[in-house]
Amino acid sequence: FHPTRSYLAVATSDGLVDVWGPRMDWTAFAPDFKALPRNVEYVEDEDEFDVVKASDDTHDATTSSESPMSMDVDDDSDEEVDVVSRDPITVYASDSEDEADVFHFEVKVYNLMVERRGGNRQGAGRNPSSGVDHDKDDR
Repeated sequence: FHPTRSYLAVATSDGLVDVWGPRMDWTAFAPDFKALPRNVEYVEDEDEFDVVKASDDTHDATTSSESPMSMDVDDDSDEEVDVVSRDPITVYASDSEDEADVFHFEVKVYNLMVERRGGNRQGAGRNPSSGVDHDKDDR
């Protein structure tokens, strides 16, 4: 269960994770979006993605003065960026549970490498995480 979005993830016995959530309607984000029933290879025009340098007397819609290619970049190269510290997620500010315990799955391994009766391998039937020696119960 995701705390802020309507998604649910379930781990299955075969090791897969199934994720359920709402069906996204992408036409709400872009009115000209067209959902395709299958993959279609897109063939671009020859000059569709070419960068055209703007001259002083010609201003194209693709090379206007507000385009990212012609914008002046502030000289913040000397500014130090902190990439180590983590800011707390504000979603958990009013909850009583700790953020570290939210996405935790307890690992339980029982009877790992247990041999059939009569086996003489040392350590078979012992699960170190549970502290239980299953070989003693069989005798």
